[in-house]
Amino acid sequence: MAKKNSFFSKYQIVYRHSPILLKCAVLVTLVLSIAALTVLRIGINRYHDRTDALRVEAAQLEQENQKVVRMTEQKDTVDGIKTIAKEKMDMVEGDTVFYDVVTNQD
Repeated sequence: MAKKNSFFSKYQIVYRHSPILLKCAVLVTLVLSIAALTVLRIGINRYHDRTDALRVEAAQLEQENQKVVRMTEQKDTVDGIKTIAKEKMDMVEGDTVFYDVVTNQD
């Protein structure tokens, strides 16, 4: 049977024991790397949560801005003035009647 002439047949792999300090250094490096990655992941998750909260707040502000724009466009009309008086100043028209229902608290 002919011998194969391959890359691995030309070289011999020799295993030897590594020093204990090298093993400790590699272990410490691995532990510190895992700890650093964990801290970074926690920070990234916080920024994602904060970003989501800011997006929700921005959407709410955008809706409020659109409402203000509509109100300012209608400010010169009678209906616009009535709407502003009702919503912003809690004013009502003269013929409006309010009923205050009082419940018995016995």
